[in-house]
Amino acid sequence: MDNQPPLDPNQPARTPPDGFQPRANPAQSPPPRPYFSPPPGYQAGSPLDARPGYTPIPQPQILPQPVAPGQQPYFPPTPQPVQQQPLPLALPGKRRKFRWLRVLLGALGLAILAVVVLFVLRMVQAEPTKAAQKVSDQFISDLQKNDSLDAYSLTSKSYQQHTSSPNFEKIVTQVSGGLQGPVSIANRKATKSTPPQATLVYKIPTQYAVQYLKVDLEGGDSWQVTGFSASTISP
Repeated sequence: MDNQPPLDPNQPARTPPDGFQPRANPAQSPPPRPYFSPPPGYQAGSPLDARPGYTPIPQPQILPQPVAPGQQPYFPPTPQPVQQQPLPLALPGKRRKFRWLRVLLGALGLAILAVVVLFVLRMVQAEPTKAAQKVSDQFISDLQKNDSLDAYSLTSKSYQQHTSSPNFEKIVTQVSGGLQGPVSIANRKATKSTPPQATLVYKIPTQYAVQYLKVDLEGGDSWQVTGFSASTISP
């Protein structure tokens, strides 16, 4: 407890003397910052070399090497510029997709070309056999109708020399019954010889088996049959 005497309310209030400053409470106001003064000769923004008393460290110098007589002087290599790689025009996935597309289109084009060539070859082969096929079709029709006289008139002179008309009639009678059925051409072939030759193979499905009838013809003034044979195996 303070030893000060109790205040008398009847006494007037005391005024502080001149120059009196109350003591600050450290819990309410921060302490004042210490004042910093720069050293003598300090200049703001000056480099380190400008400081008084500073001596820079000497840097080593690279002296040129002595060159022997006849020896070329050494020059350090100049740095080469770095060449930038060009960016790919397409991504690897798209490039692979386009490659498969080109392969597919190429295969499709080759298939179409093969079909066209095959069609042209068949047309070229069928053109010389049109006249021969007309005679051969009539010959097959006569055999199916058992008309040996008309069929014999379509044969050539060389065939008639080694096969007489009665013998030919017997042959037609034997094969006529086994040639009943729809007729279609299984194969045709023509050769550019002198005289021209042609061979036509007919396919006749019968009740018991498929018959193949081969007819040989020879051209000249007109096409004539030089021979024929029937078989159940395609010639």
